[in-house]
Amino acid sequence: MSTQLIPVVFHQDQLLIINHEDQPYVPMKPIVKGMGLTWQRQHEKLRACKDKFNYHHMVTVAKDGKQRKMFCIPLKKLNGWLFSINPEKVKPEIREKVVAYQEECFAVLHDYWTKGYAVNPRATITSRQQYLLHQIVHQKASLVVKDLRREFYPHIWRALKNRCHVASYRDLPESQFEEARQFLESFAIEGEWLPRQEKRDDRYNFPAEIAMPADNLNQHQAWMYIANMLNPKSGDPQLELIKRLQEDGYNVDGLKIQYDAQREALRMISELAPQVESLRNALNGALRRGMNVVWEKEGGCHYLGGTTNFKS
Repeated sequence: MSTQLIPVVFHQDQLLIINHEDQPYVPMKPIVKGMGLTWQRQHEKLRACKDKFNYHHMVTVAKDGKQRKMFCIPLKKLNGWLFSINPEKVKPEIREKVVAYQEECFAVLHDYWTKGYAVNPRATITSRQQYLLHQIVHQKASLVVKDLRREFYPHIWRALKNRCHVASYRDLPESQFEEARQFLESFAIEGEWLPRQEKRDDRYNFPAEIAMPADNLNQHQAWMYIANMLNPKSGDPQLELIKRLQEDGYNVDGLKIQYDAQREALRMISELAPQVESLRNALNGALRRGMNVVWEKEGGCHYLGGTTNFKS
């Protein structure tokens, strides 16, 4: 069974890897020769440490379409092998790079065993962190004037890139994620980006206390009674609103006509209330004595109570 070679990036260089049992393996011969090392010597060293490097011989399909058997080790073991290389044996043009890599390995191992962790300064933010930054930007954009939101997105992303000195927010080093998050959260939306806020006129505030009777402030529903609505001690927010609109130059004739009619209707109901109460008491007394109570209205007569059948 042959396996296809897959190109990947490893420390800014391109490698060809093989997927074996869901694990990436890397052919070693092209790497060894590319570094200017002797393949036979490195091959013997790797074979002598089978348990350490877990090498396998795999049949692959090369670019020319032919099948070739290749000596491979797990990709995760490649760092350890590179760390063991003598920089003096590699090509002069890559010697400095190998030395820098091994020095970084020393620092990483030191941090891991002394601090409990090691930070890769080249590691960029994860997809989850990218999503979190997007959510902050979307929330900021929701505060912007709707017609300007399309322009706002590149504006805020450009500000972040300039702040962190990266070509794209995806290139942000993981170590700068917290700085980027705080920058976006505190990003000020000013000037033309904000919807215009009309100055509120406090003369048009009418809280419930305005309608409360002055002598019934603790009875929150008392102001709803007709007598209290007509009480001179009570506020009249409807009339106040009409007056203030009129002061501001609005035509309020329709409001005044309806307001006056409503107040007149309330006064009439208030005047009839004692008579209605008296009639209710009389009816109740008659019913308690067993009397028939009859009244006429259009369409026939109606009766209540009594001991004698009555038909209209």
